[in-house]
Amino acid sequence: MVVVDVVVVVATTAATVVDGAGAAVVGIVCAASALSSDESAAVAQTMPTTAAPAPSTTVAAVVATTTTTSTTTTEAPPETAAVEALLGEYYDAYNAGDHAAALALLSTVRELNPIYLEYWVGILGEKVESDCVESRKYPGGLKCIETYRDDLHGPAGEWSEAHYLYFEHDGLLKQLRDPDSFVFPGCKLSRCPGSHIAVDGPVPVWSYEAFELDLFAWLEQQHPDTAELVGDPGRLHYFVHDADAASVVMPFVEEFVAQSEDWGVPDAEGADLTAMTALEAVLAFYEVLNSHDAAQYEAHFGYPPDDPTLWFWVQGRRWDADCTETENEDEVRCELEVTDDFYTKAGAIFEYRELWTKSEGNLFWTTEWANSSDHWVYHDFEEDFGAWMREAYPDDAAIAFPTNDLVHNAEAALIAVEHLDEFLEWSDKYPRDPDPRNRWGD
Repeated sequence: MVVVDVVVVVATTAATVVDGAGAAVVGIVCAASALSSDESAAVAQTMPTTAAPAPSTTVAAVVATTTTTSTTTTEAPPETAAVEALLGEYYDAYNAGDHAAALALLSTVRELNPIYLEYWVGILGEKVESDCVESRKYPGGLKCIETYRDDLHGPAGEWSEAHYLYFEHDGLLKQLRDPDSFVFPGCKLSRCPGSHIAVDGPVPVWSYEAFELDLFAWLEQQHPDTAELVGDPGRLHYFVHDADAASVVMPFVEEFVAQSEDWGVPDAEGADLTAMTALEAVLAFYEVLNSHDAAQYEAHFGYPPDDPTLWFWVQGRRWDADCTETENEDEVRCELEVTDDFYTKAGAIFEYRELWTKSEGNLFWTTEWANSSDHWVYHDFEEDFGAWMREAYPDDAAIAFPTNDLVHNAEAALIAVEHLDEFLEWSDKYPRDPDPRNRWGD
């Protein structure tokens, strides 16, 4: 896999490693995406009518650097037995290439669009692997990390990932986006087209897209008739679902990868979380983040630090975690305070109580309590700072703030940190005083 970069912080193979690492930190530092009104209603319908309301939580997943070889779930209480059985049937149909049987097991409340499912499974030959744990937020639900490999991108060492929440309802599977997982620009149906290659603007460059462009450029040189049949490399995009274009180029993928110096390179091993206790795995995760050391990061995750991780490091991001084991050997609870030399100086607060669950080589987390300023710091503050930058330093603003949002890479962070003190001196709104309204839960 080509890893030039991943996620803001936090990817079960080397490819999953990239997105998982970045996603986790993003989820810890930023507020996780909230459910839409339709999703909230759908989830609410799956709740047992006799159950007490579940506490509000934020859930995200940190995908570790070990390879998942089969579908596994933690031992589940009786109320998840039905959804586990249905999931087993769904995964079997998916991996057998029977998209119609897989679709028949999903209710009308689902993330997957039948057109995409037919293309990914029937044309690209996509296979799925998963790791699931009981939902801490919704009784009877299973929270799953799913990874996918297909015959177009897979030979290049690339794969995609999704985080879903499943329920059984009337003998079918309700499939929802994990309500608190982080979905990045360029993703669709809760899936991302590979892993981050770079973050040069508001929408990241994804590995699937980079591979498709390189493959097409090679076809133009080596098999021009085939390239002419395709016409536009955009037809190969994972979400365009152009079966004719994919069928034309797939016979040439292995030939292209064999001669490429960039694609199909074996992924690094990374740390073996299966050999660690839950506490050891969580502490190692925070130690690597706080090291600000690229070599240590790559040794642990199996890939170099991505653009968003470097973005955090340039800001001086620090994760101060006080973690203790619970009565469950696979769970760890952490009191977490996140600070830096950028957002913190503007008055932001990031405090969390996290419950980590270790399953095989994966770490899942649930935010049990949060006191966070993310609702204004990633919106109002960045917009105000960007507007000021465009007036005071237009050339730097073109790099760091091409839109209202700060670009998540090291160059943009360096520019923003350099000008922050001047902006704070000029501003009559920042730094803000701590806002007690940020607090929720006790």
